This record gives sequence, structure tokens and C-alpha cells, in this order.
Amino acid sequence: MKQSSKKLNALIFVFFYFALSTASAKESDTPPFFKISLRGHTAYLLGSVHVGKQDFYPLPNLIKHQINHSDAIFLEAVPSAEDQHLIKKYSHRSKTDKNQNKAYDNYCKTHHRLCAALSRFSVWVQATQITLFRLNQLGYHANLGIESYLIENKGSKLLLQLESTEFQLKLMSEMSKDIQESMLTQSITASDSQVTNMFAAWRRGDLNAIDALSQDKLKRQGDQEFIDKLLWQRNKSMASSIIDKIQERSKYQLFIAVGAAHLAGEKSINQYLKKAGAKVESCWSSPSICQ
Repeated sequence: MKQSSKKLNALIFVFFYFALSTASAKESDTPPFFKISLRGHTAYLLGSVHVGKQDFYPLPNLIKHQINHSDAIFLEAVPSAEDQHLIKKYSHRSKTDKNQNKAYDNYCKTHHRLCAALSRFSVWVQATQITLFRLNQLGYHANLGIESYLIENKGSKLLLQLESTEFQLKLMSEMSKDIQESMLTQSITASDSQVTNMFAAWRRGDLNAIDALSQDKLKRQGDQEFIDKLLWQRNKSMASSIIDKIQERSKYQLFIAVGAAHLAGEKSINQYLKKAGAKVESCWSSPSICQ
């Protein structure tokens, strides 16, 4: 039990993972990065990936500069001592919940130990952890994701959250059985390129490609309602929280990091921020505004 719970610590980082390629780090990397201006106050918003490699670092100087000059860092969720209790509350499968997924049964024939460790957990947890396991095999790890980097290098900065671990776990646990089974099948049958091709778009800051890839991924796992709950509704809520935090902490320089897919598309956080009256500018289009 202790070992399987340790594996699940990564859930808070891979709840909404968007993946990676094998390209090496370059000085020309331009991951999605924006300046938010609202009523004379500013904040900086980075589209993140939740797993990574050592060659992600150092981050581009423009991003490092704003991290260093920030007073507070906002993430989607911040790990805490309560996480193990929450994981137990929302992630354990019912004793009457029988696994009828043929792809999973076949996968477990060659991954006995992993499946044994996951057997007591709900289907969405199995899907998430199998994807994380596959990423690990490809060389990508949660402790090298952007959120982990920000937490480890926050220094004396405030570390705050836009949502919470409990909100995210509860959201996933309430997904229908059909959606969870679809997630599990996709975690097993997706090709390595399907698991990893988002990062190339992230590295060049291509929000159109990120939008197309993430929409395709979510549609394979569920229906329009699934996309709405997992992405669009959260985008609206997080945008509202960002507006509130900028106003509440007007004397602080805020650095915000959310999964890159939340910044892409017509229902992105960026679009909701603009509708609320904020000015959102790409730091790469005009680097001088973010220096």
C-alpha cells in the first residue's frame, strides 16, 4: 500500500498532462508565455507541461527573469500533507466495480507488478498512472515538470493555488464509467507519438497546434461534455480566479503557471481574461514588454 500511494503522489502533477518529444533544449524555445495587464497591475502567465526532462532547463531567460522578480507563484494545485488522505478518498475503486476492459487485461499480462499496484484504484487512476509509466519509460518524469521546478525554486515566494488537489481529484472521480474506461484504453493503445507529440508544439509556443492536439486527445477519451468539464469550465473558473488574485494582491508581482492546453483555443483562459477586461500580450511577440 505504501509503495502504490507513493506512486500516486504524481497525480497532482499529471492530472492534466500534456506531453513531450525527444527534442533537446534550445535557446530559441518559446513556450506559451504572456503578460497580463489589468487596471494598472501586471502578472505573468506560463503555459506549462507537468512532466519533463533535465534538458528542459535552464528555462528561457525571459521566463527566469519574471520568476526571479515575482513575489508569489500560482499553480493549478499545490501539494500538501492532506494529499494522501484525498487520494484515498477519491481514488479507490468500489469492491463491486469489475474490470471489463480487454485492452487492460492484455496489458496486464506483460505488466503484472504495475497492474497489481493499481488494482485497488479506480479506472481513471489506472489510466493516469499507466500514461505516467509510459512517459517515464520515454525518459520524462513528474519531478522534472515545470510545476515541480517552480516549487523547488520558489525560495521565499508565496506559493498559492488557483484550484486545489481535492477539486481535481473529485472532478476525475465523478467522470462516467464509460469515459474512464475510454481513458484507460487510450492510455494503453495510444502510440508513443500520440503520448509525446504535444511537447514540440509547446516548445515553439504553437497554441493552434496545442489546441488541435488537445482537442483530439480529449475527444478520443470522451464526448463534448467531457471536454467541457475537464477543460472549458475550468478555463473560465481559473480566469476568474486570476482576475481576483491580481486585484487582491495588487502589490505583488504574480507568476502563474497552468497546463498549456488551458491557454489554447476560443475558450481558453486567455480569451476569458480578455473578456474580463485584461490585456493579454505574448512575451515572445514583444520581448521588451516582459523584461
